[in-house]
Amino acid sequence: HAATALRVSREASFELFEVYALNTLGEAHLKLGRIADALANLSPALTLSEQLDAKPVTAQILCNVAQAYRELGHLGHALELLDRGIAVAKSIDGKPELVKLHLLASEIYEQQDDFAAALRHYKQHNTQQAAVVGEKSSQQLLILQVAHDTETARAQAEAVAVLEERRRLARDLHDSVNQSLYGLTLLAHSAREAAALRPGRSSA
Repeated sequence: HAATALRVSREASFELFEVYALNTLGEAHLKLGRIADALANLSPALTLSEQLDAKPVTAQILCNVAQAYRELGHLGHALELLDRGIAVAKSIDGKPELVKLHLLASEIYEQQDDFAAALRHYKQHNTQQAAVVGEKSSQQLLILQVAHDTETARAQAEAVAVLEERRRLARDLHDSVNQSLYGLTLLAHSAREAAALRPGRSSA
């Protein structure tokens, strides 16, 4: 799918799509252990993303390229790439990218037995991870609050509608009773008048 997306994006001159397609292909090759193929896709992706100033994906690609060089044993170069990635991610407050970048940096420093640097980056990883989780929790809380408020408003609207319907029925019933009483009053009055006019009524 990524290869098809890459071909289509190139044909349509969608440069940013091409960046994402190249990065996806590079990640796939990394997972398969094909480091040369990974770099063959990630290197042009990085160049193009920097030209487009697409910082979020640039940070992601730098992390992937650093992982590739780590696999090749070029730990110093991998750390240089991670420093660049961290700087880019910080410039956009890219917490998800910082989580990955700091974790990889921590692992590489641990490989080099630089435990102070490894600990420093791991703490940064944990801080950013907590921030990401906190943001997701806040978003979920907001979603639930909106859902609750919507449901409450709907229930209140239904209650008001039921109350208004009851009031309307009561008014209709009141009007109907009044009309019936008025009709009965007229009927009784007419009956009295008719009785008074009957022959022999007055002499009785």
